[in-house]
Amino acid sequence: LPYINVKGAIISTTACYCAAASLNLLALVKYTKVTPDFKGAFIKPAAAATIMALGCRSGYDLLFMLTNNNMISTLLAIAIGAVVYIGILALMKGLRKDDVLMMPMSGRFAVILERFKMI
Repeated sequence: LPYINVKGAIISTTACYCAAASLNLLALVKYTKVTPDFKGAFIKPAAAATIMALGCRSGYDLLFMLTNNNMISTLLAIAIGAVVYIGILALMKGLRKDDVLMMPMSGRFAVILERFKMI
């Protein structure tokens, strides 16, 4: 299909990884009888990633209008995305204390999240 062009690589790679992940998940449930927490493992991170993508795109567009500099806008949009993703996961109670403590220099951050009952 000529109109798909190079986007076919993106589509096929995504489909391949989705198929592999689904088969691995089915095998995990079948052989270990362990059912993963779908809400915590899939739904909350996917929702946070969607909101992060919107925040990154909006932040980039706004920053590019203000600075007219692609590099600065991109770097700051990435930083905005990191903050938005962790913030949204914390608000949705999608972070556990051990997840937070694995991040570098996270001691104070864990205390703050505990104080506001986000973990």
